[in-house]
Amino acid sequence: MAHRCRCQALANKIPLTRASHPKRLAAILVALGCVFPAVILGGCSEYDQARRIYVQGRYDDAFGRMLKMAQAGDNRAQYDVAMMYVQGIGTTKELELGFGWMIEAAKSGNIGAMNELGAIYESGVGAQRNLPVAFQWYRLAAQRDDSIGQFNVANMYARGIGVPADIVKAWAYYRRAASNGVLTGRERATLLGEKMSAAQLAEAEALEDRLRKDPTQN
Repeated sequence: MAHRCRCQALANKIPLTRASHPKRLAAILVALGCVFPAVILGGCSEYDQARRIYVQGRYDDAFGRMLKMAQAGDNRAQYDVAMMYVQGIGTTKELELGFGWMIEAAKSGNIGAMNELGAIYESGVGAQRNLPVAFQWYRLAAQRDDSIGQFNVANMYARGIGVPADIVKAWAYYRRAASNGVLTGRERATLLGEKMSAAQLAEAEALEDRLRKDPTQN
């Protein structure tokens, strides 16, 4: 019977920032049972092992492994390589290369990269500000039923930035974001609802239902 990699769930939640106490983090992983004998560790994917090596503070080794996987098309590794280039972890700081890998990750379907690019183009930090492009990246994430993408799409519809203002769509996307875990979305929808007519609210509820069944709806 194959062993499931118990380190995967934890490793995927660890942000790519340099650990100030890598030995302490490694000790925590041991305590949680995330360091295995070789025969069990063999059940972990190459990506999971690279994440574990990163947590141990072996940044150069982790970067080399991630880059190899990124070049082979793994969009998780592409996103991580982008962040490591941007932050200069395990490699020299190369913003242009980081941006390029972020785009590659997003095009390959990495939702985190889509939201990251949306934020970059919305803020103008890391690239020239382009609100319509920011909206497109957020919408791609939202179309995969991602709560962050949905919340950001709602924000842009509510404020009319990067896209014409649309209170009905904003309400529906806020509600979808709330259903997927962004509690602020429910608060925002409630505030918008106070400004909406009965007809608008009915239209928004219908759109929310369509988005629930098919997130690619507009």
